[in-house]
Amino acid sequence: MRGARPAARMILAALAAAAAPLAAQPVPLSYAGTDSYVITEKSDWSRYEDGRYLGHVYREVRGRMEPESSLPDAVWKGDFLVFEETLRDSSAAARRVDDQVPAAFRMGADGSIRMILDNGFPGLRGFPAYPPGPVAPGDRWTAEGVRIVDPRNSGIPTRTRILVEYEYRGEEDYKGIPVRRIFAKFAVRYRAGQDPKGDPSLREAQGTHDADILVRADTGRPVVIRDRLDETFFFTSGPSLRHRGFTLIFYDAAVPRTADPASGALRTALAGGGGSAPAASADGAAQVPGPAPSGTSVPDPSGPPASGAPPAGSTASHGLAAGAPAFPGLLGAGTPALPPPETPALDPASGIALEDRPEGPTLVAFGLRFVPDQDALLPEERGRLDGIAAALKAVPGERTFLVTGHTADVGNPAGQKDLSIRRAKRVVDELVARGIPASRFLFRGFGAERPLAPNDNEANRARNRRVEITVLN
Repeated sequence: MRGARPAARMILAALAAAAAPLAAQPVPLSYAGTDSYVITEKSDWSRYEDGRYLGHVYREVRGRMEPESSLPDAVWKGDFLVFEETLRDSSAAARRVDDQVPAAFRMGADGSIRMILDNGFPGLRGFPAYPPGPVAPGDRWTAEGVRIVDPRNSGIPTRTRILVEYEYRGEEDYKGIPVRRIFAKFAVRYRAGQDPKGDPSLREAQGTHDADILVRADTGRPVVIRDRLDETFFFTSGPSLRHRGFTLIFYDAAVPRTADPASGALRTALAGGGGSAPAASADGAAQVPGPAPSGTSVPDPSGPPASGAPPAGSTASHGLAAGAPAFPGLLGAGTPALPPPETPALDPASGIALEDRPEGPTLVAFGLRFVPDQDALLPEERGRLDGIAAALKAVPGERTFLVTGHTADVGNPAGQKDLSIRRAKRVVDELVARGIPASRFLFRGFGAERPLAPNDNEANRARNRRVEITVLN
């Protein structure tokens, strides 16, 4: 036994010697991602004014970025949705979207970003930045970046330059994905005028950030960043503002546009039935005449009756015979790009169209009947709402639904926008009452800002009164 102990020690020493070089072997860190991705930024901060605690602030931003060219100088384009800032945790409630902001930038393999279209997003740029050569655990490097701040939500973003210190911490597993951990720290130091395009009322900003970063081992794309921050802002007038807390930034692979399973699920579910077609109402906010927007089909006033039966001698959509089975009145003719053999007969009297849009499959509900100038839905819409809810429940996964309200150009713009927001929220409430979790909904309203037709007659105004439901990634 005594002779075995030295042998065992020799084996253990050999194993340790073999493992040590593997654990400490330098690895390259660079960005090589080429797929679309979704970025979600969730902030949870304590807010102070002149040192007085006001409460917790919850803020969320979501964006989807699409590659327009490949590395080493890739161009990315997309849109960011900015949610209403709240003083309570509203994670279990439907969230209102305050703004949709386009962005475009070039990204290098080292993580550097050069903005092409700069509206304040993304909020951290050139972060994380990657070193020029391989690194081992404990190795450090520094790089410049940019942090965007708008503490008063003025709509005027201010760019603050930062110098970031990085340290590589090693490899690990995150939800089954091999990742590499990086620690980063930086300070914010800003004085008035350093950003000529920034908020002129921002006199000074100072603060600290400590961040844990996980990046994919294969592509270098960030997976999640946890940024612990403490920042104070001083203005030319008014109280100082301090934010202390953390921001979580998640990066997820986006569902491919050309193979989104939500589109097929919606089409199949709607083809199964549910709901009744809208009849014309006195204010024109029901059956929708006029040409369809590009790629869609909407009811024609000379078309089939509300029962869904096409006129004698006619054919249903996609060339199906008039006697072919058709679901009872939910979906318009949909996108013509889908192959006819796999497309069910669609009832053009429904007042609802399915569009495959860049941001996701979208149901367009024309002519939902509300009480004039109010957000209350008429009882006659219960059937259509039942069918829409059933279709959304058929969408696979925990996808998010963005409900957007639109009005005709009647009255003042502020009133139109408020009404469109309230009507979108009412539709959300109706769908939540039918069993879809409120946390899966976002809502917003554009008023009359995005018409489909000129507002020169009642028929066109009826087309512009609509609610859209988009299945986001």
